[in-house]
Amino acid sequence: MTHVDVEEMKRIVDGLYVHAAEEAFSTAGMDALRFLLDKVARIHQLLSTEVVSHSLAIFIKVEDSGSVDPISFDAEFLEIEHLCQDYDKLTDGMIELLRNGSVKYRRGIQSDLKKLSQHSIVYLYRDRNDIFVINGSEYHAPKPIPGYPSVFAVPAFAELRKALEDYKRRVARACRCPILASCWHGSSPSKRLFFSNKPEAILRRSLEYFLSIVLPGADVRPEQVVDESHPVDIRVNWIFTNRLALVELKWLGKSKNEQNKITTEYTQSRAQEGAKQLADYLDANRPRAPLTETRGYLVIIDARRRGLREAAEAISHDDGFWYQSQEIEFDPDYAAVRNDFERPIRMFVEPVCNAS
Repeated sequence: MTHVDVEEMKRIVDGLYVHAAEEAFSTAGMDALRFLLDKVARIHQLLSTEVVSHSLAIFIKVEDSGSVDPISFDAEFLEIEHLCQDYDKLTDGMIELLRNGSVKYRRGIQSDLKKLSQHSIVYLYRDRNDIFVINGSEYHAPKPIPGYPSVFAVPAFAELRKALEDYKRRVARACRCPILASCWHGSSPSKRLFFSNKPEAILRRSLEYFLSIVLPGADVRPEQVVDESHPVDIRVNWIFTNRLALVELKWLGKSKNEQNKITTEYTQSRAQEGAKQLADYLDANRPRAPLTETRGYLVIIDARRRGLREAAEAISHDDGFWYQSQEIEFDPDYAAVRNDFERPIRMFVEPVCNAS
């Protein structure tokens, strides 16, 4: 995965805009810009760029630069850290930074930012771009790494989503992992028809191992307790941020024991149960971590095969791939109604079919 040095990006941006701030406001402008850059980086640490779906303007008044038209604010926070408690409000709004460390917030950007920038240094995050407005002119920050929403923050949740999609295509699809390959019933190499009895621990270990390799800036741990009765399959924390991901893993298909008997069969209703379970985990975690931005990820390992009987030792291509493109419709659709629930990721595992 690609990584970026946020401190180095701050130094690059500082070099680009110091001249504009100095030319407009002299030494006071340079001081205001440096203060703004530090706080913008901190806000991006607290508020993931995935959450900011519209525009967010952050500004600081330049001392001795003249009067500023008054702005009506909706709330004031004593510390920037308190912003994440109401992060859902920050999808479209304005933040004023005060030099005593407190911040003011208003919903929506209704002010003329170019006019505001005649007395303030303004940062605007819009359409996944970093823009500075200084004395009526806009300056776009360069993006050394394409795809990153902002030069000020590593997109932790987006990186996890990419990693899960990568695992789906490169690992789970053809079972290209020795850990994952050990979860199947029957001789080796397996035709991937039946899971072995109770394969949950093996599936979890495979995904945990993969994520721990491709997310070096994160702490990946298996089966973590959310509260006294809720163990989530995988918990991901990003170091030096307030980001937390809860990953719930479910499998679909049939499993067999050593006596060659089917022990469990899970259909798409199991995925529905997993979605409800993950929503409950998120609700249970919220009061325990009010300053943490948490998102839930439901991963479904799909090994359903049409018409698979207990005595089957082979399968046709039509039956083996019957469920490959059959996505699951969730009701309720938590990803559509909650801002902390990612779209479920179904990973179809291909069987080894008879030649035809």
